[in-house]
Amino acid sequence: MNKESRSEPVIHRDVIVQGETSGYSQQISVGSHHLVAKEPLSLGGTDTVPNPYYLLLSALGACIYTTVSMYARRKQWPLESMRITLRHNKIHAED
Repeated sequence: MNKESRSEPVIHRDVIVQGETSGYSQQISVGSHHLVAKEPLSLGGTDTVPNPYYLLLSALGACIYTTVSMYARRKQWPLESMRITLRHNKIHAED
């Protein structure tokens, strides 16, 4: 399938992030989809949902998954499932 034969147009949506500064909770909207991000307890958050670093890592994993799936389908490889594990390390800088 080439780019010209796609049946659905690409829809560009704004990503809106808003929230209160107490507890570092962010409400994220992308069209009709809604997410929440919060910081861990050690940084003053509530740690009840993934923090922004893990949401970013999740997005990277989803992109890798989709790319590998599409490539396997085009090459007609018998890929039935996959699991991608991602990890990161961060050092909080002193301000």
